[in-house]
Amino acid sequence: MASGLAAGLVLAPRLTRFAMGVASAVAGADFLHFGYDAAKRLAG
Repeated sequence: MASGLAAGLVLAPRLTRFAMGVASAVAGADFLHFGYDAAKRLAG
C-alpha cells in the first residue's frame, strides 16, 4: 500500500493527493462513528 502511494505521488501527484484526502475523510468519519456508538452504549 505504501509503495503504491509513493509511486502515485511520483507519477500522478495531484490524483494521488486527492485519493489520500478521500481516504483520510473516510477514516475520520469511521472514527467519529465509532465514538458516537461508544457514547450511545455508555449512555444507555
